[in-house]
Amino acid sequence: MKQFLVVLLLVLAAGTAMAQGKQRFGDYAKAANPADYPLTLHVTHAFLSGALNELRLDAVVNGKNLQLQSQDHSGLLHVGDYKARLVKDEENKGGWFTVTYELLLADGTHWFFNVVAESE
Repeated sequence: MKQFLVVLLLVLAAGTAMAQGKQRFGDYAKAANPADYPLTLHVTHAFLSGALNELRLDAVVNGKNLQLQSQDHSGLLHVGDYKARLVKDEENKGGWFTVTYELLLADGTHWFFNVVAESE
């Protein structure tokens, strides 16, 4: 019985990971419309960080210096301008905030990046 529960949990975890992967990597079958990405995000520095190959970007968006993070990357992103859109922008009264951007790449794919640092 315990073995069955372990197998069931592994199958459910794998299904959840695949569903999250589809959300994170976007829908490749449908071409993205560049008009849906009104922001210009300028990447000034890209590097891999951590054991999970987290891609980190130093970027400028609307005059703000930000560091963005996305996971499970095996490569880097070139510095330069990318079309982007704001996906999530939540701020509470205490000053805490959560921001997520979606970048449109030249091949039509799109990736989600969370803001993990902000500077002047």
